[in-house]
Amino acid sequence: MQSTTGEYLRQFWFHITPPPEGVPRLPVEERAQKIGAMRDRLLVIQKRIPELVSQAAMHRWDSTAVQEAFAPTMAAIERAVGLVGGPS
Repeated sequence: MQSTTGEYLRQFWFHITPPPEGVPRLPVEERAQKIGAMRDRLLVIQKRIPELVSQAAMHRWDSTAVQEAFAPTMAAIERAVGLVGGPS
């Protein structure tokens, strides 16, 4: 899940930030569509992480450790989603 999230975040920030020199920028409408799609995917992952923590507790794993492991991921998702608006 973390590698998928990392890819969604990479694509999100690629379309938010100015492109590297020599790389053409997509039209505004297309960028907005891609940013919205990545935001929606990040929101799904944001809802899944607490479910994983609950599943860890049900299986008698250290749910605190699982939650701490996903804390940086949650913070990155919240930052991205908060930038463009949407539930967090």
